[in-house]
Amino acid sequence: QFYPNPAQNELYFSGKTRLDNVSVYSLVGAKVKEFKNVSESLNISDLKPGVYMVKVTDENGKTSTTKFLKNCKNNSATDRT
Repeated sequence: QFYPNPAQNELYFSGKTRLDNVSVYSLVGAKVKEFKNVSESLNISDLKPGVYMVKVTDENGKTSTTKFLKNCKNNSATDRT
């Protein structure tokens, strides 16, 4: 499981196994980032604000997919219109 969701600069995961591969996709299916041998967090600061899918493969070969929201830096309720 990844947290926080929504995230701004770092996306952390909870789990005891290392992630061999993490791929981040836009909602239209384009791969926008890939990470190898992840132990605790992903730097997503360069992603544009929006909704993304993250596909992970752990060290045991198990694959799962989840969705996360990348927020802009100003995340106060007054900025939302």
